[in-house]
Amino acid sequence: MARTCMACRARKMRCDGETPVCGPCSRARKPVECTYTDTTAIQRKAALLQKGAACLPCRRKKKKCDAERPYCNTCHAAGKEAECGYDEEVRENLTIALLSRNRELEERLALYEARGQRMSQPPTALIDASLDRAIHLEWPPEISSSLVTGTANDSPSISVGELSSSSSDSSPSSHSTSSLNNFARSLLSDIAPRPSQGTGLICQNTFELRSLFLNHQTQIGFYLREAKWQAVKNGDFSGLVVHRGLVHLSQLLGSLLWRIHHKTEVLVLSEAVEMQNLLNALEYPPDPATLVMMYTVLAWYHLYERKLEIGRQYLSKAVDVIMLNNLQFAMQPIDVMLSLEEPDENTKEYLTSMCQLLYMDKAAKIVLQMAPLMDATFDTQFRTLTFIQPWLSKRSVVIMRCKSIILLQDCMRLSRMRADAMLGSTSRILEHTALPPEWYTQYWETLEDVTQHVALLYPQMLQASLCADPRHGLCLKVCIIVALAAQVELHRMPGSYHAESRQKSLSAILEVITLTKGLKGDDYDMLEPILGICFTIVANALRGDHDLLLEISTQGTSGNSDSDERDKEAFSVLIDSATRLSTKLPYVENALRTLHDIASNITSNTTPNK
Repeated sequence: MARTCMACRARKMRCDGETPVCGPCSRARKPVECTYTDTTAIQRKAALLQKGAACLPCRRKKKKCDAERPYCNTCHAAGKEAECGYDEEVRENLTIALLSRNRELEERLALYEARGQRMSQPPTALIDASLDRAIHLEWPPEISSSLVTGTANDSPSISVGELSSSSSDSSPSSHSTSSLNNFARSLLSDIAPRPSQGTGLICQNTFELRSLFLNHQTQIGFYLREAKWQAVKNGDFSGLVVHRGLVHLSQLLGSLLWRIHHKTEVLVLSEAVEMQNLLNALEYPPDPATLVMMYTVLAWYHLYERKLEIGRQYLSKAVDVIMLNNLQFAMQPIDVMLSLEEPDENTKEYLTSMCQLLYMDKAAKIVLQMAPLMDATFDTQFRTLTFIQPWLSKRSVVIMRCKSIILLQDCMRLSRMRADAMLGSTSRILEHTALPPEWYTQYWETLEDVTQHVALLYPQMLQASLCADPRHGLCLKVCIIVALAAQVELHRMPGSYHAESRQKSLSAILEVITLTKGLKGDDYDMLEPILGICFTIVANALRGDHDLLLEISTQGTSGNSDSDERDKEAFSVLIDSATRLSTKLPYVENALRTLHDIASNITSNTTPNK
């Protein structure tokens, strides 16, 4: 087929395709530029996107999208780059999904066939053995020696051997055994009604869901040894390596994390099935440390879903397991306390479960104003971990995060004590006499602990960022922001009359602002609601510093206009971060409203210039 030049195409004439000038162009009355252009480029220019290739906001609003990465031009023009996202993985090939599902069912069938002989055991024997494991923790010698068995006034503990021997005769101890069994059954009773014992449907891509759950173990707050890690990742329901409830728990939390990261509800129906399977699996409970960890993770799940009552009940169940088994933070011999070696895997799992439960109890008290379930005895025991487990205390993010929130709670308690003592005072000078000496002792001890804790966290955060470990680095950044908020609160109290403390408070505020600026859009998905409280503490400190400058300026000293610009920039960063947090996490709305109120108060009272 002969080509057509651009001039003949424009005049709609037949072209013979001769070069360099075709026949019609050579016979034209006026000089005409005869050129040829490849039409395939024009056709490619008009190529359309495939169905489903547009980003989620453009598909939802039915707008034109160019599918550019990391965000399309439509979202960029609207200033909503953070909301632009794609769900390529949702449109997975059906054949690949079916083949993956088939392989998974074949593996599970082989595992259940291997358990045929084990499942032939009478159900009553399985229940009694499971209850024994739930009531009494069978630790190795190096761990069992580190647990506190209680004081002389406590009721004597009953070993597994005593339980089995007392069941053979009708002695008085059988009544205590029966009561313990009944109490254990009440602990394992379901919060929601359970269906029949069928396995139900399993959500698609369960391997990817389990992997997603395991990759976020630091944010969720648990630890599994390598063998259990691989068993959960591979979906091992045999119960030989890991309790099968952990596999269901990983798929349940994996579905939630999938919804968070991929902004889609396609897997939400599978969560109800996984919850039912998990509750069925808890009929045969694991060891107490694993049970505490599972109840704590379930509490995290329901609190994230804004189901406060159910989340509170799971936290209460975890505390009941601790009290029933008299589990405490380890009190080890002197030779073990002075050892700087890495602890064994049982110790890591046990202490991580305890610390995460303590952290969630503190966070619920500070953020949600819930009554604490764990008394001050656990706080005192936790403070000894630095000497008992120095290696783990300096490397476990869960332990360091728990220490950060405990230090923040201590600072808020000292601030309330100071506010109560200064309630009737009108002069800052009287603060020295209004506060008791015990307050100053606690103040300097807390300030020393916070300073050392921040110095410990910073090098590890830098190491995580240099080693390209973003999840670990993000958790450490949260720990630092919480610890810096405690530091701001401590330096703010004497900052009204002590220049050095005021400067330290401003330096800590600047560090919080710098760390907050470094947070990216995807980071907000796995942050902590406690950051909203930290932002309000920083905002209150800025307001106090601003009011102090106003008072100085009214006394005849020239005000500093740079401080106004600094405060506006700081509040802009805090409000922007709190707004993003409120769209990603629950329970940040009150903190956001407080930030807006403080910012409007400061902007209405600008510093006068003399």
